[in-house]
Amino acid sequence: VEPLRTSNCFSSPHSCGYPDPSNTGVPAGVPLGASGLLAITQPGTVVSGLQVTGTIDVLASDVTIEDTRVIQNSSCGPTNTCGNSAIEIAPGLSGVVIKNVETASVPGDTCEHDIRNNGSSVTIERAYLHACDSNVYAVGPTTLKDSYGIGALAISEDHVENVYFNETSFTAIHDTLLNPVAQTAVIFGNSRRGTDVTNC
Repeated sequence: VEPLRTSNCFSSPHSCGYPDPSNTGVPAGVPLGASGLLAITQPGTVVSGLQVTGTIDVLASDVTIEDTRVIQNSSCGPTNTCGNSAIEIAPGLSGVVIKNVETASVPGDTCEHDIRNNGSSVTIERAYLHACDSNVYAVGPTTLKDSYGIGALAISEDHVENVYFNETSFTAIHDTLLNPVAQTAVIFGNSRRGTDVTNC
C-alpha cells in the first residue's frame, strides 16, 4: 500500500487521501449488467450493478443508485446549452442517494450537467463525475461527499463550474473538484437568481 503523502499530490490526489478516479465511481471487480435509459417511478427502488447507456430520471423518493456507470447519449451539440444531464432528479422528492456511481458520455455527445437536481433532497457519495461540462446542478438541498469531478468545455457557449447551486443549501465534504477551463468557477452559488441580494 502506498503511504499517504502530505504534499505534491495534485496529479494523484489519492496519494494524499483525496478522491480521484482510483477510489470513486464503481468499485473494482463489481460486475455490471447492460441497461438502456431508466425512468424510476417506484419509491424505494434500488438501482445497482448496471451500466446504463442513456440517462437515469429519478421520479420517486427514497431511490438509491449505486455501483452503476451511466454513459449518457443525449447531446446539446457543440454550441448551445440545453440543460441535459446523465442523472436527473425531479423536484419535490426526498431521500435520493447516489453512491459509487460514474458518469460518462458517448464520444461526440455533449451534456450540461452530470447530475441535475431540480429541487429535491439528494446525497451523492464517492461519485466519479466526468460526463458533462459541469458536474452538479442543484436547486434542492444537496450533499456531495468523497467525490471526484472534473469540468470541461465541450459546449462552446456554456459557463463551466463543477458545482452550481441555486437558492438552496449545498454541502461539500472531502471532494476533489477540478475546473481546467479558464472560466467560471469550481463552486458557484446563486441567491434568489441574483435578485434581491444584499452584499455585506
